[in-house]
Amino acid sequence: MHRMILSVILLLYALRGIATAAGGADVVGAACVPDPSTYFCGYVATNGGVTFGGLSFCTFYPYVNFYCSVPNASQMSAPTTLTISYTDDTGTAGNEVYVTYYKMNKATGVLTAVANVITSSGCTTGSFRTCSASFTDTFAPATYRYFIAVTLERTSNAPTEIFYGASLR
Repeated sequence: MHRMILSVILLLYALRGIATAAGGADVVGAACVPDPSTYFCGYVATNGGVTFGGLSFCTFYPYVNFYCSVPNASQMSAPTTLTISYTDDTGTAGNEVYVTYYKMNKATGVLTAVANVITSSGCTTGSFRTCSASFTDTFAPATYRYFIAVTLERTSNAPTEIFYGASLR
């Protein structure tokens, strides 16, 4: 039993090193926080089957917003690509996953949108897809806090819009 626990700890430590060496950050959709103004049973953190760890809707609601912290920004290299994992079965405006990478000045509170990915604009429709946007920005964790905002949007119960996570590299 102790060997198994030690093996898991060593594996997690090794994976942490790989992620740090890659110089980026990963955000899991299920770890994002819903915006209280759009929360009223507008979403469900799916768990199990093919949608494990994603964000989706539980009833008809036109949109739901989430905020996701970018972990360990001070240990990252300056990212240049935002990649999201998602499901979008229509790819049409109004039925989409909209993800924006922001920075907020710690001293002034000023928000700046750095990059965004919109699944209805240049991304492939279907299940378990990825889509990326490249960007350039001054990366300064001592000056800014970084986060990702996610909006799931749809016009009826029929469209499937799920956000699984994002990666900054």
